[in-house]
Amino acid sequence: MFGGFPQPCLSNDDVFRKEWFKSFILTYVERDFRILGLSSSPSNLSRFFSMMAHLHAGILNKSSLSRSLAINQITVSKYLSYFQQAFLLRELPAWHRNIGKRLIKSPKIFVRDSGLLHFLLRINNYNEVLAHPVLGSSWEGYIIEQIISSLGDEFAYYYYRTQDGTECDLVLEKSNKPFCAIEIKFTSTPKRSKSFTTAIQDLGTECNFLIIPQVRLSYSLATNITVTDLEGFLETITQDRSGS
Repeated sequence: MFGGFPQPCLSNDDVFRKEWFKSFILTYVERDFRILGLSSSPSNLSRFFSMMAHLHAGILNKSSLSRSLAINQITVSKYLSYFQQAFLLRELPAWHRNIGKRLIKSPKIFVRDSGLLHFLLRINNYNEVLAHPVLGSSWEGYIIEQIISSLGDEFAYYYYRTQDGTECDLVLEKSNKPFCAIEIKFTSTPKRSKSFTTAIQDLGTECNFLIIPQVRLSYSLATNITVTDLEGFLETITQDRSGS
């Protein structure tokens, strides 16, 4: 709910958390970026970051951003570069090898810290998250961020989507081959979707996961799909990595 920055995460004071996030954006985004050479008005940078929160887990369209912010695409690219280098945004590239299908090739964009995401969207507590349309996207971004941060450079990371809507949320690639496909759902009753099943067939992955908030024990949903939580997934990948 409150992200990974220690002070807001560990505080029980709602007012303090709001003030902390507000101050963070004011000092880091609006002031420090300009000191580091990003020549733009503070209001434009805040608007841009807020817009990224509303686009969280969506496909990046620089042309649309350019029109919405009334700036050119070169400036949009510059903003994106600064925010990514500041560890505030993550672009997740699309997997697009030649497999004979029309694939989406634009990246997805994520606000890396879930606490900042919820602050920018004016979500104040857990119940509001549960009732908000961003719930699934917030959970997806959180899980992707934890996986990439935990597993590091051993894998390359992508999402997969075709023009006809077949998709999976995360593809781990190793030695230039898809290693596993991952679907991320905020549910306690996961089901195998046709879209995910087709994505697995397209990618040719034998090791696949459906990650949900919490399970007592991981279990098989299909021959090559395991339902698990984040901890169970990381344990499984670590064991496979060590060969145990």
